[in-house]
Amino acid sequence: MTFSLKSIAIGAAAGFVAALLSASASSPSLLSIVIMLLTPMPVLLAGLGWGPAAGIAAVAAAVVTIAVTGHPLLALIHALCITIPAAAMAHFASLGRPGA
Repeated sequence: MTFSLKSIAIGAAAGFVAALLSASASSPSLLSIVIMLLTPMPVLLAGLGWGPAAGIAAVAAAVVTIAVTGHPLLALIHALCITIPAAAMAHFASLGRPGA
């Protein structure tokens, strides 16, 4: 696992996007269901494309963004239910790749 500045920056951007998707899903509409289902997608893409370091950075950025803009308990719930499982899935999926 390499902690390059590029992968950490991409992971942080993905975490920020995941936090924005989670915040925008709070409106009462049918589109909010689709948006909530797409919330882990940036973390998955960062973890699969740029490695586990990007996934960890995405989790950290999403949790910090939600804790600052919302409530720390909401950030903890978001981390335990959405971002940490997404980063773990990306890590486990990349274990089968020979170059990862």
